[in-house]
Amino acid sequence: MKSSSEPPRAVLFGSRGFVGSALTAILKARALPLSRDDADFTDPAAMRALGTRLPDHCTWIVVAGRNPDAPGDPALCLEYNTAIARNVADLITQHQPRALIYLSSVDVYGRKGLRLPLDESSPLQPDSPYAQSKADGEDILQSACENACIPRATLRLPGVYGPGDTHRGPVRSFIDAAIMGRPVEIHGDGTIRRDPLFVDDLATIIAALAIRPRDGIFNLVSGRAASFQRMVALLSEISGAPLPISYHPGTPSDLSFRPSALLPLLPDFRFTPLASGL
Repeated sequence: MKSSSEPPRAVLFGSRGFVGSALTAILKARALPLSRDDADFTDPAAMRALGTRLPDHCTWIVVAGRNPDAPGDPALCLEYNTAIARNVADLITQHQPRALIYLSSVDVYGRKGLRLPLDESSPLQPDSPYAQSKADGEDILQSACENACIPRATLRLPGVYGPGDTHRGPVRSFIDAAIMGRPVEIHGDGTIRRDPLFVDDLATIIAALAIRPRDGIFNLVSGRAASFQRMVALLSEISGAPLPISYHPGTPSDLSFRPSALLPLLPDFRFTPLASGL
């Protein structure tokens, strides 16, 4: 663990990977970055030992978790991510933080029978081990924070994209195809929508919440979903040449959202427009 002359304001559980690295870069000395080198977040004993070394009165940011595109059995997401949530909840009872920020996912809404546009009050219908692990994590940490009387911000993330992206979401796949001169592959007719989140916007929001904690559940979405066809058109404009599209059979689910309930609480924040992010 790194030391600094200025006491950290936040503890980052999960400082590696795409999102963790971006947060570490923007928070800098204001956060204590923790990774697997510091403790196995799924091991209760290792987490109890880690708790004795945590600074006081910090906002805890829980990024660590297994992603749905990780190699191996997808069912491991449920076991791995739920264990992390339980261990952090146990730490909260022993070493009360100032506040908690938990990175969840819009996957908790499921993909079938959705009433669009979604908002934070939409019913949860997790339909994968990853989605269930995030829904369970939300419940576990909400209960722990309520018992400890500390604010808890649950951030439900859509697809996050940007420099350093290691995942295989649509934006990364489209950009890779454009760079390598391959046709962009789209399942369905390209009219389905997504509301992706630029990674720097996520880091900026979390930095603000670490300093001024908020309580609640928030979709980190702009409310301006774009179709896959629109994304490819923007990339064509950026590259200066039309990008060929290879359509494949499929019926992916459409996703659109009302603007995030967090926006009134951060009046100076503006989401990066998709064209600028691309």
